[in-house]
Amino acid sequence: MARSRFTNRLFRFPATAEGRRCRDLLDDFVAALGGRSAITMAQLTDARRAAELTLLAERARAQALAAGSGVVDAAALVKLEGAADRAQRRLRLKPVAAKPKTLGDHLARLTGQGGGAAAAGDR
Repeated sequence: MARSRFTNRLFRFPATAEGRRCRDLLDDFVAALGGRSAITMAQLTDARRAAELTLLAERARAQALAAGSGVVDAAALVKLEGAADRAQRRLRLKPVAAKPKTLGDHLARLTGQGGGAAAAGDR
């Protein structure tokens, strides 16, 4: 019983902004892997590790930017970001290709037609 209680809590996050961010990252990684029903427990654990390390790297970078360069250990930040990057690469996510634009899309952008405010902002 103790083991099931532990494993059931394994993927819960605190009800904080950081907890929600970590959950969002985990959900994105799991979706990119094909959804919860398509992955193993090991892949889910790897996805959680990637989400947590990504969150820690984001937090450290935000603190570094807020505090200034003299206050933060740049080597530790680089190591943390490297660990997060390796955790994400371990998931072997396929890059999502952007939808190619058609000739009509390019012409509409250049002539300012068809895009309204978005096209006007591109000029």
